[in-house]
Amino acid sequence: HTHIHTDEINPYVQQQQKEVRVVKRTILSEQKANKDFIRNILTDWDKDRKGSLAFEELRSWLSSISNNRPVTGCEVKWVMSMAAQDKMQDYTTLNLTPDLFAPAAEAFLSYNTSYDQVVKLMEEYDVDKTGNLNKQELSSLLKALNENIDPAEADVSWVMDHADVIGNGVITKPELHKAISLWYVHSGSAEIVSEAAAQRHLNQ
Repeated sequence: HTHIHTDEINPYVQQQQKEVRVVKRTILSEQKANKDFIRNILTDWDKDRKGSLAFEELRSWLSSISNNRPVTGCEVKWVMSMAAQDKMQDYTTLNLTPDLFAPAAEAFLSYNTSYDQVVKLMEEYDVDKTGNLNKQELSSLLKALNENIDPAEADVSWVMDHADVIGNGVITKPELHKAISLWYVHSGSAEIVSEAAAQRHLNQ
């Protein structure tokens, strides 16, 4: 059973951030380009002409920017969560409004660049083969990212709560790369805090 170590993940996170910056520049380079971008999406994918994208319209658009691969319901829900007020809403009944098209494209294209890595991690840590990570499986992944030290229960709960934007109590594929990024941010800030505390102790 191989573990993915931090030095293997870090380049992936860096690559992801680089891709996001490229996408951001491409999509939001200027106001006019963004207006054209929105108009083209509505022309091509807003079939009911309501000025926004319903769930299946969003699925079709996301597939079109993903080399036409099939896009799962969980992936559409993950993007549609941007339009939700809270996790209790039924994401399949929501509409994605034009102001969210650019952030949606940015998030989904970033996810696509990390897709192979996400699938690899999911296959390794999804022990019960449900296609998602439960809390225990997420804990095993975070342990591997944490130089094989068990993460604190509170830290696992924090990552689970913040990464599970769909609100189904598990980490799906699109939520996994957010969980990993959150872990680095969270554990990094914890290290800074503990280093500061140690420094204060030395100075006393």
